[in-house]
Amino acid sequence: MKKENVILELDGQRIECTQSFDYASKKFTLEYFINDFQEPLTKEFLRYVKEKYRPFGIIFRTNAGLEIHSAEMENNTWNDIKILRTPNR
Repeated sequence: MKKENVILELDGQRIECTQSFDYASKKFTLEYFINDFQEPLTKEFLRYVKEKYRPFGIIFRTNAGLEIHSAEMENNTWNDIKILRTPNR
C-alpha cells in the first residue's frame, strides 16, 4: 500500500495525515498523530471524513483526542468508521 500525505479541513479544524488504500478490503487507512496538546477531533469532522471517502470504508488510527464517548462505540467502530487508538510514536 502506498502512503501519501493529505490535508483534511472543515470549519477551521485542519489535520495533516497519511492515507493509504487497501484494494482487497476497499478501505482507506488514515493515520493522524500529534506530539502535543490539540483540541479533540469533533464528530462533525469525522462525519466529513466519512463523506469524503464514501463509498469506501475507513480505518482511522490516531493518538489524538476524539469527541466520542466510549459508550458510543461498538467494536472500536463509530458511525461506520473503525477507530484504532494508538500510543504516541
